[in-house]
Amino acid sequence: MLQKLFQKWLPQPPPYDPVHAQHLPLRSRRRLGAQAWALQGYGAPWILILFHIVKMLVYLGVWVGFVWLHSDPGLSHSEAFFSIEAFQRFILWSLLFEVLGFGCGSGPLTGRYAMPFGAFWHFFRPGTIRMRPFSRLWKKANATRGLLDVAVFTCHVLCLLALLFSPNLEAIYFLPSILLFVIMSLRDQVFFLASRGEHYGVILICFAFGEEGIAGAMIVQSSIWLWAALS
Repeated sequence: MLQKLFQKWLPQPPPYDPVHAQHLPLRSRRRLGAQAWALQGYGAPWILILFHIVKMLVYLGVWVGFVWLHSDPGLSHSEAFFSIEAFQRFILWSLLFEVLGFGCGSGPLTGRYAMPFGAFWHFFRPGTIRMRPFSRLWKKANATRGLLDVAVFTCHVLCLLALLFSPNLEAIYFLPSILLFVIMSLRDQVFFLASRGEHYGVILICFAFGEEGIAGAMIVQSSIWLWAALS
């Protein structure tokens, strides 16, 4: 339906001629590219789009499983899935999903075909390249991942799994994950970027303040949805 609307609003682009297009001004080439994206799309086969749809269904299904596993039998479905703990488990599962490489940067639509998921293999393996933050302070530090980095990352993943399987999410339970998150981020900037540190890292800190921090966590999450996702 959107494609038909674009076809109605925008004029059809002329047949693409690479020899002619390379001599056009930048503004004209940019217009041709925008029209091609709007009218023709990415051009990926349906099986690649189905891959991402299945991935999203698995992502939501696992979160539903965690909520259902720890929900009070006396609560209705609406009360269970709109509770504070359901929101916390959603954030924890999203953080784990992202840092293991199953998030928005994975799959064939982002150019990853032969191995659509690879971040977890990178972080769990010594000798891979790491990007040191504050390079002036870490001039003598090794640029490759060592056993310490692998150990800290493994503990971080185990802490997230422990929180997801924990029947109660007390504020103090988030402190080990926050500490490991900070240590790993100071040693490797790639980890901070892969785990969306400016997003989920801030929310973890909000969770450590208990019920008083839930409003702050919701503000951060809503801001990401409104100012980044929708834009």
